[in-house]
Amino acid sequence: MDSPVLLDLSAAFDTVDHELLQNIMSSRFGLSGRVEQRLQSYLSGRTQTVSINNQQSMANTLTCDVPQGSVVGPALFVMYTEDLGESINAFKVFWLTIVNYSLPLLRVVLPMSAAD
Repeated sequence: MDSPVLLDLSAAFDTVDHELLQNIMSSRFGLSGRVEQRLQSYLSGRTQTVSINNQQSMANTLTCDVPQGSVVGPALFVMYTEDLGESINAFKVFWLTIVNYSLPLLRVVLPMSAAD
């Protein structure tokens, strides 16, 4: 019996670990030197605050996120998730990517039937 597995990646950009991404960029994609330094600079020193009823929290340094709405953000996310297909194939599941640019990214994963 096949059962669908749904992965909602609508908040996925917020879960990209900076240190792991930097390791992936250098080890898998060979980024080094100035390019690597620029991307590290782009990701480092980012902070987040919350404001409720005119009260603002202290700034919190972000160690996991890729800026959304940027040109570089989607490319960094693709590098971060590049091996996802290999991981899914290791578990022998069929996967389908649905991308609608007006909606959050949704990746649908369906198990392969025994006949496949």
